[in-house]
Amino acid sequence: MRRLLVRTMPLVEPLIRLRNERALRAFAKQSQEAEALASAHTEAQRDPGVAASGYVKAIEAVRHEYSQRDEPLVDGTLGESVPWDQGRTIADASRVSRSPDHAAYLYHLIRQRRPKRVLELGTNLGISGSYIAAALKEHGGGELVTMDASPYRQRLAKDLFERVGLDNARFVLGDFADTFDRAVQEHGPFDFAFIDGNHTLEPTLHYAESVCEAADEDVWVVFDDIRWSEGMEEAWRRLRKHPRMLAGLDLYRLSLCVMSSASGNGAPKISPPLYGAFR
Repeated sequence: MRRLLVRTMPLVEPLIRLRNERALRAFAKQSQEAEALASAHTEAQRDPGVAASGYVKAIEAVRHEYSQRDEPLVDGTLGESVPWDQGRTIADASRVSRSPDHAAYLYHLIRQRRPKRVLELGTNLGISGSYIAAALKEHGGGELVTMDASPYRQRLAKDLFERVGLDNARFVLGDFADTFDRAVQEHGPFDFAFIDGNHTLEPTLHYAESVCEAADEDVWVVFDDIRWSEGMEEAWRRLRKHPRMLAGLDLYRLSLCVMSSASGNGAPKISPPLYGAFR
């Protein structure tokens, strides 16, 4: 079976791309917000700007260094940590960071959208956050607020930001149940959010609702791992019908959405799943 898949993949991929292109064109015609999402997605996939970014080159150099470090992530100097840190090395944490292609996609979205304030849930080692902060820096302004429950991961993230010369981020440490609502009140409103933490149903819905409720304009939201678990699949099913949802681009692994600061906006415009955008 594996050999058959390998042999047929070159034949299937062009058909998938054609199907995706047709679905994207049809989606773009449904509303102004859908057109904006489709355009941003298309530009993010073909924009070569990330290759010329000095920040990105420096970020990837630190990523490579972290990927080679086999010492324990938790060394006891910051006290106890979260359960998912136990038994992990720094290299282990590096392996679950966003891939260069995935991080570059966020970078391009930020450059196009030009948000004033971005919220990231799930700092990890700071790879995706540093791509976001670099894009904010390069378009002339904006601040990132990034949150994580692990002091050891955030220590490495802060070191990455310092080493590559990014000073436009605030780090919020602690369990999201204790820190999220206060962070939205103190550091918001946000006009862009990357939701990549606590991949469960009710918290995901709460994060989206709270960010939108505190906003004074439409919010672009990237929901990562929307098919990671049954809970996340249910969260995406509900979000597709959410009264604040204006439009959502389903990229199978993640979704790119425009959500309103007001509820009751009519039927959201949601694309069919576009396969193969991220692996």
